[in-house]
Amino acid sequence: MKRKELVKRLRILGWVLLREGGRHSVFADGYSEGSEKRPKMRFAGHVVKAGNWWAIEVPDLGAFSQGKTKKEAYTMICDAIEAMIDKPGFSVDVHVGKGGYFEVGANGDAALVAFFLKQQRGLSGKTLQQVVQNLGQTSVNAYARYEQGASVPTIDKLTELLRALEPDADFVLCKSAIRKGA
Repeated sequence: MKRKELVKRLRILGWVLLREGGRHSVFADGYSEGSEKRPKMRFAGHVVKAGNWWAIEVPDLGAFSQGKTKKEAYTMICDAIEAMIDKPGFSVDVHVGKGGYFEVGANGDAALVAFFLKQQRGLSGKTLQQVVQNLGQTSVNAYARYEQGASVPTIDKLTELLRALEPDADFVLCKSAIRKGA
C-alpha cells in the first residue's frame, strides 16, 4: 500500500495527523484528553428517597452521600468523589438517567480509573505486593502507576488487573443507558 493511500484510509477511519517526521508520520486515533469525541469512563449510581432525604451512591467507587433534594444529592455525590480523589483540577459530573439511575464521569479518566482500582484493592484486602504476585510480575511500580493515574489501562489490561484483585468476581462493562441530548 502506498503512503498516500494509507493516509487516506487512516483519515476515513477518524485518525488525525499529529506531526511529520523525516521518514515517518505520527497519527492518533482522533481522541485526545478532553475531546468531546472521546468516549468517557462513567460509573453507575442510584438515588432514592429515604424519608426526608435523598440517599445517593456510586457503589463501584465506594461513594455514598445524601441531600435534602435530589439536586442537592447529585451535588453531594460529586463533592464526595472529588474529595476522595483529591486532585487539583479534577471534577466530577452527573449524567441523570431515568428513575433513580444516573452515571458519574469526570474530566480525567486516569484519576477516576486509578481511584476505582484503589477502591477494588482495598475491598479485596490485598497489598500491592500480593496484586503484583497475582499478575506474575516482580515490579510493584508497574502496577502502582495505574493506581496513581500515571497510566490508564486498556480494557484488556483493566480486566487483567481486576482478575489479579478478585479472581472470582465478574465486572460488567456496558453501554451507557443515558441517551445524549435527552
